[in-house]
Amino acid sequence: MSEVKALAKIVAGLSDIEFKVLEVMERMSDSGRASTMTHLAKMLRMDEERVREIVATLNRHKLVWAPRGPESGYYLNFRGLDALALNSAARRGILTHIGVRIGVGKEADVYTGISGEGNPVAVKFYRVGRASMKKHKRWREVSLESINYLVSSKRTAAREMEALRILYPVGVPVPAPYTGTDTWSSPL
Repeated sequence: MSEVKALAKIVAGLSDIEFKVLEVMERMSDSGRASTMTHLAKMLRMDEERVREIVATLNRHKLVWAPRGPESGYYLNFRGLDALALNSAARRGILTHIGVRIGVGKEADVYTGISGEGNPVAVKFYRVGRASMKKHKRWREVSLESINYLVSSKRTAAREMEALRILYPVGVPVPAPYTGTDTWSSPL
């Protein structure tokens, strides 16, 4: 089973509260802070022991990691960010199926997928921070310097979507951007 299909299976089995914990951890990671059990419990208004159990489950699924040990706190990783993206896309009806990997580049992995309308789509998972992309500032007009690679990846994705939204409607041969709410018609 491919990595993303295995992740999709994990996503399907996670509870709403587990996703809520991942979302809080994402916000904390975006600001460069580790998620400690005490802070998570306070933010989620939950018992610290219950939070510890949830984070242990997320860690078993390799959605979070503790680089300096659990006592120092946990961070969201790319797999956790992908889980949040897949869950969001599925809940909003943007994506109903994820398929096989069709490309690996210096900044992203690309998979096939099926949209909520049943159309084939390409699904791109950014990976700013790979060895081949570590000097991404050299290739970017505007620096994407961030607290961490997750934030850089999200900014890169947003910039690409912005570019596609500008270029596609005027007939430039680029993929049609799709977020589920877009109703793009062919420019030609």
